Amino acid sequence: MGREACGYEETVEGARGEATPAVRREYRVGRVCYLSELAFDGELPEFGAYFGVDSRFWRKPANADDLIRAIHWAAGGRLALEVEGPDFLVANLVWQPGRRRAVLHLLNYDAARTPALDNVAVRWQAPEGAERRLP
Repeated sequence: MGREACGYEETVEGARGEATPAVRREYRVGRVCYLSELAFDGELPEFGAYFGVDSRFWRKPANADDLIRAIHWAAGGRLALEVEGPDFLVANLVWQPGRRRAVLHLLNYDAARTPALDNVAVRWQAPEGAERRLP
């Protein structure tokens, strides 16, 4: 059986619409990091009952580095997967416990202009009991 969840609550004050510095806390064996906002880098789509979100809006937030640092800190440096490549490269890692394997899917969203990618670095930590091998 897993551990039972325990309560933790914190209030972070800040003016509405005003970004506040990241708040980091450790509680027992866990870590939490709060960012007051993810700042979109550009014009947002017009919201309504139905609205289209096309590739003009597929971009990192202006404060993406803050988010990445928060994730690294909260994970204690033990991320299952890290991929370094261009901004248009997307990674999806799926664990298949029945087969004791992980499948990493890399998708190039700029294949029309950049069909081949060089210098993509992949680091991952296999779950305990998994076999590490490349095809």
